[in-house]
Amino acid sequence: MIAQSPGLYIVSILMAGIAVKIGLPVSPLVPGIGIWIVTLWLWPRLSRILAIQSAIVLLIGLLGFAAAAHINPLTFADIRAAVEANYAVLAMLIGVSFLRLIQNDRASVRTTRGLRGQLQTMLSAHLLGSILNLSILTLLGQRLSPVGRLNRAQGLALIRGFALASTWSPFFASVGIILLAVPGAHYGDMVPYGFGLAACAGLITLWQLHQAPESSASTGFSLRFQSLKVPLSMASTVLVAHYIWPLVPILTIVTITSVLFTLIAVFVRGGSVLLGASLQTHLQLQLPRLGGEFALFASSAVLGAGVSAMIRAYELAPNIPTFGAFEAWLTLCALVTLALIGLHPVAGVVLAATLLIPIVEDPTLLAIVFAFAWALSVVLSPLSAAQLTLKLGFHVRTRDLAQLNIPFTILIFAAAYGLLWLRVTLA
Repeated sequence: MIAQSPGLYIVSILMAGIAVKIGLPVSPLVPGIGIWIVTLWLWPRLSRILAIQSAIVLLIGLLGFAAAAHINPLTFADIRAAVEANYAVLAMLIGVSFLRLIQNDRASVRTTRGLRGQLQTMLSAHLLGSILNLSILTLLGQRLSPVGRLNRAQGLALIRGFALASTWSPFFASVGIILLAVPGAHYGDMVPYGFGLAACAGLITLWQLHQAPESSASTGFSLRFQSLKVPLSMASTVLVAHYIWPLVPILTIVTITSVLFTLIAVFVRGGSVLLGASLQTHLQLQLPRLGGEFALFASSAVLGAGVSAMIRAYELAPNIPTFGAFEAWLTLCALVTLALIGLHPVAGVVLAATLLIPIVEDPTLLAIVFAFAWALSVVLSPLSAAQLTLKLGFHVRTRDLAQLNIPFTILIFAAAYGLLWLRVTLA
């Protein structure tokens, strides 16, 4: 059964990606080629939206290569990044997926009502989602409403709490792809601004929930400390390991930590029998569900490489004398707008990085812009995986979220400008 599933092949990509990053004699082409094989294998299983998004991104990248080849013959150096297919980020996503095996059980949370309950829901989605990623929406949604229906207050608290964690959590693919796309950006310098935007969004959301009449009767969460032990332990381990081994990329540390924590936690809880059964289920059922991520990140690698080749061939560059707070803010607005019309944040980040890196003096500023854009795209775009999860799984209407997102957009973009101005001033 496992042999007929791509699970083992996906694990081999994980191991090859780690091997490359810790300095073993393994070429990055090994995990890259593996990613393309699995992408083609899983392509027929993609949802229609993901297949269209990935195909468009892939086509733009191929057109970039074609345009570049019209000027100069392509070399392997031009297409190497496309073949390597963002293997470091995908290895991290594979590793983080194992954390689903240690999701907290039902006894670790208790419900409460009113505005306090919605605040607890938002914090739950933020803190637990920083480790468990998108799966936290389903996990908490099912416990909030066993019948599979959430009101707009509950949906709002869940999606904003979850999405804003992507501005700082190293366990999110957003941070991974940003650190790869923007050489020279420092993760530690990004985190305070991510926390700042998350805090501003939380306060705005809390004010909106206070105005929403359904909040007073809505069920929410009150977390116990036990629920936070795993996220806090993992975050501490990652930071300590990064301090001890500064030359090992933080993405690789996150990948290794996720897998080791899972193996140890499941073994302690149920011994080798539970560990074996859990791993078999994960290989057969969970890992093949990463087909969307494989398609998006592989196609985005082609986009980045193709556009880069075209820019070098035609010697293109944006005519921007300086990249300050206002230019950074305009970039943020443009990326979120592209997400609203269907461009996945992965593609938006790769495309913008390719165009802007040559003219940006502060790489961390650009990375902060990308982190803000990713989080706000998840919150605002009706095509984001988070909104689709709430819509299809819990009957949260897109129109209801959009009504509350209008005032939120105005306020959060003002807050984002303030934070970007602060970065420029301090840097």
